[in-house]
Amino acid sequence: MGTLDNNFYRPVADKIREARKSANLTQKMLAGNIGLTRAAVANIESGRQQILLHTLYNIADACHTDPFKLLPKIAMPQKADRNDDALKKELNKKLPAHSASRILNRLNRT
Repeated sequence: MGTLDNNFYRPVADKIREARKSANLTQKMLAGNIGLTRAAVANIESGRQQILLHTLYNIADACHTDPFKLLPKIAMPQKADRNDDALKKELNKKLPAHSASRILNRLNRT
């Protein structure tokens, strides 16, 4: 599995297992409720099988939970740190000083 698989499907698998157990369902019971085999549920819960979106919703429904609770939180990449001095110097080369300052002030507000 690739990085996305490890960072995404493994946490989904863990959350599905937790939701199933909280709903007092066995893998066989969950499988019967959503039209899969017990082996397919076991593979999903182990992270070996990628899950289709409609299956995620079916699992959530069978476990009486919100499908969004089964999704992991994915960290969004952080903005690269800006070096304002270098940016100002570069802007001043290309723009009048007052324009460079206005652009930097606007960037610092975001």
